[in-house]
Amino acid sequence: MKEVNVKVYQFSELNEKVQKVLIEKRRRQVIEDFDPDFCLLEWKEKLENFGFIDPKIYYSGFYQQGSGACFDCKDIDNQKILIEFRKSEAWKLLKEIKIFEYILNNSDDFELNFRIEETSYANLDSHERTRYIDNYFNYQLYLFENEFIEIKDDDLVWSHLYFGEKFTEKDFTDCVNYLSEFIESARLNFCKEIYKQLKKAYEADTSDQNCRELLLLEDEDNFFFKNGERYLG
Repeated sequence: MKEVNVKVYQFSELNEKVQKVLIEKRRRQVIEDFDPDFCLLEWKEKLENFGFIDPKIYYSGFYQQGSGACFDCKDIDNQKILIEFRKSEAWKLLKEIKIFEYILNNSDDFELNFRIEETSYANLDSHERTRYIDNYFNYQLYLFENEFIEIKDDDLVWSHLYFGEKFTEKDFTDCVNYLSEFIESARLNFCKEIYKQLKKAYEADTSDQNCRELLLLEDEDNFFFKNGERYLG
């Protein structure tokens, strides 16, 4: 029987060159284990509050072509969207506020639906441009009580009297498109902010400082040979 004595070191006792090698190994492990659920849960709540029902967030990254974040949702809540729209600066500048209120308050009658659609390259990447807001708006479905027809430039123009003001089909369609642009702008901002926070969390987790602190926390339990190989005895 032979007894062999070996000299082992804690991470803090190794020279700087060997420490850097171990930090890099730990960084690869942190990258594999990166879990942003804590961040995504917070953003899902924000998306729900805005009007995106049952959102599902996707992301890819972080330092490659196509990196970014996006989300799908089961449906879009028109009433919540209107509340958010009223908070925006754009709302203060509108001259067609009554039309917006009427359309949103009667969205079911118009079959007014906003939805998130995928682009043709959505299966390749997950950045904000892999989705877009589309809308379905059936103006002719709803029969207005005060509806009338007028002749304009030899064409029949459907119009409607609402609160003493006359609106045409084009007025309604323009407003729906304007609201769709507002939702799309909000969607893009959400995607960019989600990715920004994910990237920040990723950079913090994989930083030299964090990897070093993780190794130091294990200093009492892990031992290494002088060259950085882990002692398994």
